[in-house]
Amino acid sequence: MQHRYWSLILLVSILLSLTAGCTAPPPMVDDMPIDIPDLSSPATPTPVVTVQPVSTPIVFLDPSVVSTATPYPTVTPGIEPVRTQVPIISPEIPSRYVPIYSQTIQFRYNEVAVIVDVYQAPLIITTYINPITIRRTIAGTSQFGGKEDFSVVVSRVSENAWYECTVRNIDTKEIVAKDGYGRSYSTDPIREITIRRPGMYHITFGGNMVEARINMTLPERSV
Repeated sequence: MQHRYWSLILLVSILLSLTAGCTAPPPMVDDMPIDIPDLSSPATPTPVVTVQPVSTPIVFLDPSVVSTATPYPTVTPGIEPVRTQVPIISPEIPSRYVPIYSQTIQFRYNEVAVIVDVYQAPLIITTYINPITIRRTIAGTSQFGGKEDFSVVVSRVSENAWYECTVRNIDTKEIVAKDGYGRSYSTDPIREITIRRPGMYHITFGGNMVEARINMTLPERSV
């Protein structure tokens, strides 16, 4: 009986030893620092970008002789504005001209006005007109051969395309020059007005369905 008791204890000891040998040790964990955000100071807000409406940029404007202005009220239909013949006062031909204004304007029944100090004549206003082209597709059936269907794209300048430049004497309010494109004017895409008398002038550019590149030049100032 005692022999059986010691045999049982020996068997239990062997089993415990085998079980302890198969048990894996606990994994090793390194102590890594953890980044904790500082909540005492407020976070930097994301900047908000405000998009401004895009307008037609002025490519060049000499502020010493050109300033923006309000267009004159539209003349009542049927009433012809007063026009004054401007005498030629500058007998000398300038040797060099300098640009004082250059701008490309998309006209959609709108006007732009400026005031120009013509310190020495002549003032030359040159406009390059690019009218809006309308495309129309014409479809039909051929009256010859196999009677096949066809389509043709036809392009033409809009009948609503026009441009006008009006130059007024600031003191007298009289129109000293006027020219344009379309309507009662020529359809020549290059228009030019020459003011041959020094003075202050109110100039209005207006139009519809055209892109106009407007350049103004004056003689170089004498030293």
